[in-house]
Amino acid sequence: MIRCHAFLILVLAAPSVALAQHSDTLSIGTRIRATTIRGQSRLVGTMAGFRGDTVFVSTRWGALVAIPLTNLDMLEVSTGRRAHTLEGMGLGVLVGAALGAAIGAATTQDEFLGPGFFALLGAGVGAAGGLVIGGAIGASVQTDRWGAAPGWELNLSVRPDIRGVGLSLKF
Repeated sequence: MIRCHAFLILVLAAPSVALAQHSDTLSIGTRIRATTIRGQSRLVGTMAGFRGDTVFVSTRWGALVAIPLTNLDMLEVSTGRRAHTLEGMGLGVLVGAALGAAIGAATTQDEFLGPGFFALLGAGVGAAGGLVIGGAIGASVQTDRWGAAPGWELNLSVRPDIRGVGLSLKF
């Protein structure tokens, strides 16, 4: 019976212990991404605070969303932003070469050199143009890098379940 009570205390205290872990390392204003249980929804915003066993997230539209810790599957912190310059350059070279080759082959009237030469010439010119344009577009597209919030790698959560109470331990 004592084991049952000890387990019940541990289960009921888990959200507050997890909150204490996270509140020491996450500061208000930190950009976070919260994923709810079973990945049902993902919310990106800034940390607005903690109260009890609830995390408050401020969205970019100004809404304040309260998420109980028992509903959180993962809490991630933005570790910076990155540009996609190389991906843009690669895609630009492929698209530019294909378009240049098609235009070069279609517009040739020279019978001595033939459409193959102009297709190759067009592919080279198109690839060079695509490299520059794709690189510029890729540099302008930036996305967040995400990492697990400090202390979130080991997570004990309790949540209501159809059969009663669910307990999950993630590490």
